[in-house]
Amino acid sequence: MTFPLDRAVFAEAWLENRRKVHGTVSDIDREFGEALAGILNDAYFMGVEDGRKQQEVKA
Repeated sequence: MTFPLDRAVFAEAWLENRRKVHGTVSDIDREFGEALAGILNDAYFMGVEDGRKQQEVKA
């Protein structure tokens, strides 16, 4: 998985997996997949920012 995630692509992959496991999906499943991608992107960018701050402190 590469970051940042494309929300639409991630949501489609999420839906495909849900279909395989549960046999059906809903609009809520799509919204959840998009929201999850957003949360993962936020966490990624927070980690990048923390890494930059640590580098500044060491320098």
